Amino acid sequence: ATYDLNGSLYAGGECFAVGWAVTPGAFQIAYAGGVDAGINKYNPLGTGVMYATYFGGSGSDLPSNMVVNNNNELAITGSTSSPNLPTTAGCYNNTLNGVSDAYVVHFNAAGNGLIGATYIGGSGADAQNLNTLSPNYGDASRGEIYFDTNDDIVLAMSTQSNDFPTTPGAYQTAFGGGSQDACFFKLNSSCSNLIFSTYLGGTLEDAAFSIAKNSVGNW
Repeated sequence: ATYDLNGSLYAGGECFAVGWAVTPGAFQIAYAGGVDAGINKYNPLGTGVMYATYFGGSGSDLPSNMVVNNNNELAITGSTSSPNLPTTAGCYNNTLNGVSDAYVVHFNAAGNGLIGATYIGGSGADAQNLNTLSPNYGDASRGEIYFDTNDDIVLAMSTQSNDFPTTPGAYQTAFGGGSQDACFFKLNSSCSNLIFSTYLGGTLEDAAFSIAKNSVGNW
């Protein structure tokens, strides 16, 4: 869950069948199969739903983190095993790459269209965490998503792929070892350009659960 500057609440859950109470004109009004994300925006008083939509394909599409920018546009990341997840034209990657990929989706303010949506991942499981590092409920897909001042989308999560996409000159371009590394990356607002991407990990298991930015602009 998250909120915007007007006090509206945004909440995401998992839909295992038809029946999510979508709103007319929402981005995705039909259940696509498997496990879809169900996304709601509530008014500041909690007395009404401003929009409600599915987001997903035929596999498992789990929402794990969300954030809203100053334009009341919602961005979500999570884990997907769907080969047909909705993506946008010109997105960074429109193809499922492994067992599971991370997805990043940027909704417009009305919840009836996408500004950007992309897969990102390698040949292993991405946006998943080993229970040796994260035994608590909900930790299996924990990470974080954040808008920076340019509305670029910054993410921290974990990857089990030794070929997760990194960018030239990144801090760590090679998988560190063990079964899992943390990863840290930034996409532009339309999810069409991978601005930077790096592993963060050593020879054993590593994970990233959150991000923060200090007063001088360092992450």
